[in-house]
Amino acid sequence: MEDPQFSRFLECCIRGDLVAVYHRLHPTPLYLSSTEWESTRTRPLSSFSPDLANEFLRRGLIATQSEDEQDLLNTQSMLKRQLARPTILYLMMAQHCNFECTYCPIPELAKKYGPRLLTIRDAKAGIDLWAKQLRGWEDDGDEFFAIFYGGEPLLNKKTLRSAATYIRQLQQIGKLPRERIRLLLSTNGSLLDAEMARFCRDEEIAVVVGIDGIDGTNDLTRVDRLGQSTFARIKEAFVLLSDHGVPSFASVTVTPGNLDELGELSSFLRSVGVEKVGLNFLKGRALVQMLGGESPESFYRRSSRVMIQLFLSLSEPSFEYQIEKKRLAFCEGRFFPPDCTCYGNQVVIQADGRVTNCPFHRHDQGHVRALPADFRIAETQIVQNWQKRILDLEGSNRSFHGQALSGGGCAWSSLEQNGNCLAPDLASQIFTEEVFDELIWTSYTEGA
Repeated sequence: MEDPQFSRFLECCIRGDLVAVYHRLHPTPLYLSSTEWESTRTRPLSSFSPDLANEFLRRGLIATQSEDEQDLLNTQSMLKRQLARPTILYLMMAQHCNFECTYCPIPELAKKYGPRLLTIRDAKAGIDLWAKQLRGWEDDGDEFFAIFYGGEPLLNKKTLRSAATYIRQLQQIGKLPRERIRLLLSTNGSLLDAEMARFCRDEEIAVVVGIDGIDGTNDLTRVDRLGQSTFARIKEAFVLLSDHGVPSFASVTVTPGNLDELGELSSFLRSVGVEKVGLNFLKGRALVQMLGGESPESFYRRSSRVMIQLFLSLSEPSFEYQIEKKRLAFCEGRFFPPDCTCYGNQVVIQADGRVTNCPFHRHDQGHVRALPADFRIAETQIVQNWQKRILDLEGSNRSFHGQALSGGGCAWSSLEQNGNCLAPDLASQIFTEEVFDELIWTSYTEGA
């Protein structure tokens, strides 16, 4: 019979004279003084008081080797099922854009694949493909998303309208779940008009608009193809959406140029009716080109702390999406929240009708109208390979402080920066470590 011992997944954080002991795969921290912890970790388990032993057992911090192994297998099994859910459909409405944001990969893709527009026929075929993959998942209780993306999707309004209408028709006849499907339009905002705003309102399409700062700060990175300012047009888009009762969200890329103005930007976004903002780290090679002499590690650490302080200062913390997602995972025990859904949760229909798992990495699976009936994005070779970033829970890419709040990071960014899709995504890892550390000690303060 195996003897119980401290779990190999036991980790601890130290702040002053306090130690938070937790299980790496499902952290519910136990707080001890440093003296108590030093005494506890060096004495036999048989000497523990019943109350202390129960606290360790309840958290899985005391386990046999076989129990540890089963815990690992159960977590991997849960993740495999989670990663098989076809949560999201991306319809890449256009392979080009009327903006030329300094960090965006779309212009390079447009040069390589052409400035294509998604046809109505291919968009409907993509929706049908997604509908087939959703069968069997309709009753799992979570939401599903169809996202109109690009390039700039409003360069292709005709297909966008047809696709949105087609989704709603399939819902009405039961070929898509009648509830819990949300439609999102991700746009730079410059081509929004009153007619499109009314269409979004009537079809219940929420709109995500990219913005990187107020006035000149935004224009450091977000300019149009003539190199001209875009801020005024973006502001007009938010006002237009608010006037028409369309839910609006903001997507902000955190850069060295706007880091110190995120608080001011958040206040501005509230003033124009934005419901939620997502602060996103700059991905791929573009970051290195913008940093000057600062290392990516230093920038990610500094940015994470600024974002956390902003989150803590907000009267409604849920206004910022990225930290709130990890906070909910920590509080509700829904660990390994996805940082990206390219690991099997999303089907991407490119503007030329080809199917991929990632909007930016073109590992084509074939044309949407030529794929076999049993095609599943989660079963493709590239997805199976990329999933190692999440499923390898004890590998060098996963074993780090707070890993249960990480969803694997961005494989495309790792490929861009390191030439290896399985290399750690430092942005995700450092951000997760900083957020986890804050949540650990906030939990202690709130429970005191």
